[in-house]
Amino acid sequence: MASTRITLRIISVLFVVLGTALPTLAQPLPMVTKHLYEFATPGGGGFPNDQINDHQAFVNAAAFFQARNGYGTLILEDGEYIIGKQVLHWNNEPLPGPDWYGYYYPFGGSNCPSLVANQIGFVLNKCTRFTIQGGIDTKVRYRDCLYYGTFTRTPGTNDVYSAVAVPGCLSCQDSAHYELPYELLHAEVGAMFTFYSCDSITVRDLDLNGNIDAAILGGNSSDDGIQTGYDALVLYQSANCLIDHVDAHHFGKDGLLI
Repeated sequence: MASTRITLRIISVLFVVLGTALPTLAQPLPMVTKHLYEFATPGGGGFPNDQINDHQAFVNAAAFFQARNGYGTLILEDGEYIIGKQVLHWNNEPLPGPDWYGYYYPFGGSNCPSLVANQIGFVLNKCTRFTIQGGIDTKVRYRDCLYYGTFTRTPGTNDVYSAVAVPGCLSCQDSAHYELPYELLHAEVGAMFTFYSCDSITVRDLDLNGNIDAAILGGNSSDDGIQTGYDALVLYQSANCLIDHVDAHHFGKDGLLI
């Protein structure tokens, strides 16, 4: 400890002589608590049990907490919220907005263009001390009629057909699909909640319903099934996270992906 004190005094003197102030450590932001309805926009939902898609409210809430690197709690009240924004999309056309995406599957090699554009869900990156808190009976459900799997589409129209009966059960991983008389297209649903490189994340008291029974299913994207995004909670390179009293069910791929 003595040597540490001496070193700090020497550094302090040097900074004073050079006319430079000592750097101050960044202080964490004060914790805040927000309800999802505080992020509602016209037509954007934010309230449970009204049958309005709440996806935009979740996106708005994520943007708020991302701007402050977390440090707070998002309250979801009792009742059912709806999430999931997906539209048919041609790859040579602009995406509906900056927070939408549509990509080839799989990445690299033989792949299929995306049938749809998806709006990004609730995503936080490099955030800390953040909680999503449900109630006694809080549900989040993917909306009906989301495309998932491989499909074909009549050029220039919105006529879409499941590729479940593709000859030879070809998937997007098989280069032979390029020899088909039609283009093989891919659709994913995405993830409800995603955390990249975060610390001290808590998700508590939620029923997460993938609603796959109401999805529009196509053929296989991968050699061993559809195997593309249709998940509840995704944690990438994150630490000290707590998933408490969360029921994730009826998803196309994973309820919890770590």
